[in-house]
Amino acid sequence: MRTFLMGFAAVLLVLLPAHSEAQNVPSEINRYRAVSVTFSENAGKCNLADDAMLKAKLTSELARAGVQQSDASRVVANYAVSANAFGPLNINCVFSTTLNFLVRLGAENINTDDPAARAAIDRLGSVDMIIYSNGFFGTQNQKQPPAGGKSTSVRDRVLENIKLSVDKFVADRKG
Repeated sequence: MRTFLMGFAAVLLVLLPAHSEAQNVPSEINRYRAVSVTFSENAGKCNLADDAMLKAKLTSELARAGVQQSDASRVVANYAVSANAFGPLNINCVFSTTLNFLVRLGAENINTDDPAARAAIDRLGSVDMIIYSNGFFGTQNQKQPPAGGKSTSVRDRVLENIKLSVDKFVADRKG
């Protein structure tokens, strides 16, 4: 674990100017290479499966915040959505959403004395490291639309949370 943390510290030293402190990481994130969305296994039970809509919203909100896409960046903006239905007929959903900024470390940049950890790292080839994260959670009733079809109420709350997460990121950038 100690060597893992040392590797992470080395990444921060490369990414941040020497005078920056770890809590100032958000102020150093000005661009990203790509946007990704990940869903938990049970998110589909809350009608959460459309990553294109969430990617578009996250891209839009990041642009509003002044964080632009750049192929030269090593940072990936990831939005993780976890959800689970509960209650009678699974009509309610509890969900959590997390905005992560990640960098990928190649196996050659990670040092460890643990042979099992080394074997796992070599097998993976790289490891994603979170350099910034914030999140929100909530519950929502899956209201049936008047015209029928799938409920969109949980999705709408998740879309709202994207804006909240980017607003929190902007506030954290200001310190």
